[in-house]
Amino acid sequence: MDSYQILPTWAVKIVANSLPFAEIGLGLLLLIGWKLRIWATLITLVMLGFFFAVVRSYAMGLQINCGCFATPEPLTIKTVVRDGALAALAVLMTIFAFLEAPQTASVEGDKIL
Repeated sequence: MDSYQILPTWAVKIVANSLPFAEIGLGLLLLIGWKLRIWATLITLVMLGFFFAVVRSYAMGLQINCGCFATPEPLTIKTVVRDGALAALAVLMTIFAFLEAPQTASVEGDKIL
């Protein structure tokens, strides 16, 4: 994470130690489906942050290890395209969460009454 040259060293340590747990927690909350709009939005922001970091580093010509998927791989255009596709899917997930949630709420409300 330090190789991306975005955060100061002290912040890199905090993010590197906490981000995996945050990702797991967000993924579980997303799977549960409770408050889907909130978790989908947060996941989309995380994915867009990753995408920004990859695009910035690629544009700067940094010859770094991507660190994606816990496997060492160089930062290439393939990485940029893959991260862009994942960010786009996250955006779509959030859009669908906002479109679907009002319908689901009214259906659940009908069952209660």
